[in-house]
Amino acid sequence: MQENKCDATSVHHLQGISPSASVALSHEKVHLDPEEWNRRYKTSLQKYSNIRLSVRNEFALAALSMHSMIARAFDILEQHFKHTYFNP
Repeated sequence: MQENKCDATSVHHLQGISPSASVALSHEKVHLDPEEWNRRYKTSLQKYSNIRLSVRNEFALAALSMHSMIARAFDILEQHFKHTYFNP
């Protein structure tokens, strides 16, 4: 049975990055100093946090909008039934 191997070069190649650029990217990662790693990590973490907050806000706005539309629909139905069935 053949084993699937997945290294940085093959992943970069699948992403459209040439093998030589992939090797350069791999070497770049090795030569970063700890401060640069820390800065990149914090930047990535902040971007992820901002995206997560944005998505949460969008869902909250959508839920609020849906709730108000449903409430309005029930108000319309209530008025319709009152007018249709309970109007002397």
